Amino acid sequence: MKKNFPLLFIRILGTLLCIALLALVRFYETHLFYDPFLLYFKSDFQKLPLPDLNPIKLLISYIFRYSINSIISLGIIYLCLYDRSLIRFSAWMYLILLIILLTLFSLFLFAFQQPDNMLLFYVRRLIIQPVFLLLFLAGFMYQNHSKTSKRIN
Repeated sequence: MKKNFPLLFIRILGTLLCIALLALVRFYETHLFYDPFLLYFKSDFQKLPLPDLNPIKLLISYIFRYSINSIISLGIIYLCLYDRSLIRFSAWMYLILLIILLTLFSLFLFAFQQPDNMLLFYVRRLIIQPVFLLLFLAGFMYQNHSKTSKRIN
């Protein structure tokens, strides 16, 4: 155990650093990213018209934020599980999910005269928050636990 302690300490410290980076992204979101929906969704948005926005700038900003969150999340997954094949799989999943979510967001926002604000709210939340980290990490940890349990029995 003493032999692995420095590596374990570095992995825990690295994970905590990555979590702090995710918190900093959230804390400085108004300074780092273009998002007219930040204030809009903090208000009574169901009764308000959509804010004026620059569609290209908005989508680029969402891609940038999603990428930052994804890279940090991949770091957390790697530090927790130490498995490069899971990182490759997760990276592909993040890319596929980005394409799906941006397509849905764009459709809801630009294809309809009066878009459903709640759909916009939830799809946007999936884009700008690292929600998939919780799903991936929990799923991979359960998978690793199941593999370990089968080897023991």
